[in-house]
Amino acid sequence: MHFKPVDGHAGDVIPFYWNREYHAFYLKRQEGRDLYWAHAVSTDLVHWKELPTAIDVGRPEDPDAKGCWTGSVLEHEGIFHAFYTGHNLNRARYPPQTVCHATSSDLLRWEKDSLNPVVVPDSTWYEEDDWRDPFVFWNDEEKCYWMLITSRVKDATTPRRGCIAIAKSENLKDWKVYPPLWTPYLVYAPECPDLFQIGRWWYLVYSNMETRYRRARSPKGPWLRSPVESFDDVRFYAAKTISDGNRRFLLGWIPSQEGESDEGRWEWGGHMALPREIVVQPDRSLGVRCPKEAREAFREVLIRPGMSVEYETGTGAWSEESGGLVGSLRDGFAFIRLRQVPSDYFLEARVMLDSSATSAGFMIRMSDRLETGYTLTLEPFAHRAAFRYWRTWGEPQPHVERPLEIKPSQPVNCKLVVQGTIFEAFFDDKVAMSTRMYNHREGRLFLFVQNGQARFDNLYLAKTV
Repeated sequence: MHFKPVDGHAGDVIPFYWNREYHAFYLKRQEGRDLYWAHAVSTDLVHWKELPTAIDVGRPEDPDAKGCWTGSVLEHEGIFHAFYTGHNLNRARYPPQTVCHATSSDLLRWEKDSLNPVVVPDSTWYEEDDWRDPFVFWNDEEKCYWMLITSRVKDATTPRRGCIAIAKSENLKDWKVYPPLWTPYLVYAPECPDLFQIGRWWYLVYSNMETRYRRARSPKGPWLRSPVESFDDVRFYAAKTISDGNRRFLLGWIPSQEGESDEGRWEWGGHMALPREIVVQPDRSLGVRCPKEAREAFREVLIRPGMSVEYETGTGAWSEESGGLVGSLRDGFAFIRLRQVPSDYFLEARVMLDSSATSAGFMIRMSDRLETGYTLTLEPFAHRAAFRYWRTWGEPQPHVERPLEIKPSQPVNCKLVVQGTIFEAFFDDKVAMSTRMYNHREGRLFLFVQNGQARFDNLYLAKTV
């Protein structure tokens, strides 16, 4: 479900949809090798099949001698075109990163363009370093192909001079570089750009640790910022989009941690995250939700709405009311332990706090005596959802957090995926959260509320068969 190659780790995903299949080209991190394009395919966005290597690094004299990095794939007249970043150390011959090109008739066997590199930075506007992550699409308004490129403007007064460069072509062969499409002076380099249209709006996606976006009425801008501009936290990285003609998804990855430990440093590459389905909000901003395919992959239902839930009371007053569980403790921490919940599961719940409650949420893979585990907390006064490593002493800072409006007596719809070392959460079809859980692979599920009352209803819990 969270794809990872058997002999390495998955990094930046380059998604492409064709003939009812979702292709995930991705950068493979493998011990002793430079990054290259690997390949997996799925028919349902959940179960992935690993395919042979797509595009490997070149010879020492080639522009991709030290790596084949992120790019994009498109089809034109029966031929598939991959535009990717060629990385090399031969400064005497090439800039450090250039745009390279390869073609295929079947998406499996790729032939590199003998003219590589096909697009190099124009020193009129751009620095030589950071010329990468090409995204190519047909711009029907201009009747030509656009290529968006992660770059940096020359001679700016700030190191945060990252921009999105643009090149244009009528035939996918002859490219001309133009001044930047977007120069916000916000980031060192806006990585992995992606541009698509929904209705009358254009959406520009890029990554700066988090995957973020801007929107505009025209692909030329001007670009508007939404109140929440990120889809997920910093553990869901370098996401790009894919459309099957009906729905659009974000595909990204969750990094591994050194030593497979909660205390280990974050590494480059890991597992592919579950795809996030993009949802257009009433104000035309974007949100994300858990796709139905992920929910359906957990086929053995243990708890469903209307079913009586078995639990053990820890503290506070708890009761079943109208199909929901209601907990209360006006000055303190009230919790219950749900019975017969496995270590891996999909959980859906609607959580509603009263006006006095400071927080409510879930204790995940918690030991019976509440000594070790994790917590997901809805915090109305901080306007956030927060994931923490549980401590018996003190109140630790969130490990990851997401902005979330939580109003008294208004439910928050939560969907949680707990599987292996990965935790993912989705709130109100708006924001998502991702992280790792290495130290505690087993444990119990608790519900809690602090300093007030909370109701948990519409409970649904299932596991994989």
